[in-house]
Amino acid sequence: EKAVDRKKEDFLMGLTVAASVLLAIVIFMVLPYGISLLFRNVISSRWALALLEGALRLLLFIGYVAGISLMSDIICIMAPSINASTASKAAESLR
Repeated sequence: EKAVDRKKEDFLMGLTVAASVLLAIVIFMVLPYGISLLFRNVISSRWALALLEGALRLLLFIGYVAGISLMSDIICIMAPSINASTASKAAESLR
């Protein structure tokens, strides 16, 4: 029974990792590329399109990190590396 539970857990963990990697590729690679293609008719320069795509990727990443940093679980995990009382107050303000 424990072996079956372990196999199920391993399978679900692998599925979770695969889904996470796929979602990251879609959000940080495919989405900025697709948005930059929408501007293909307006912007003729390949350099400008590449710059737009890079800026979109950077904005998505900064937004992602900012969003995650607001999660109370992340604040609690990061508490030892920052002032613990500040982290505790910040976590309470989110509740």
